[in-house]
Amino acid sequence: DHEQIAVEYDKQADSDKAAVERHRKMAQAYTTAPWAKASGAGMVAHCKALIADYEKAGKQNAEMAKMHREIGAKLK
Repeated sequence: DHEQIAVEYDKQADSDKAAVERHRKMAQAYTTAPWAKASGAGMVAHCKALIADYEKAGKQNAEMAKMHREIGAKLK
C-alpha cells in the first residue's frame, strides 16, 4: 500500500525536522554557554554537521512520500 509507505516516510521526515531543531538549539547553547568556551566550537561544528545530514534526510524522506503517493494515485 503506497499510501501507508508514504505515511511512514512523512513520519520520518517529521522526525528529521525535529532533530534539526534540537541540534540548532544545542548549537546555540554551545555558542553562548560560559562552560562551553573551551570545547564549544567542536560541539557547534558537530551540531552543524548533524543539521545538514538531518535536513538532507528530511528532504529525501518527503520526496519519497510524494513519490509513493503519486504511484498510488496511478494505480487507482
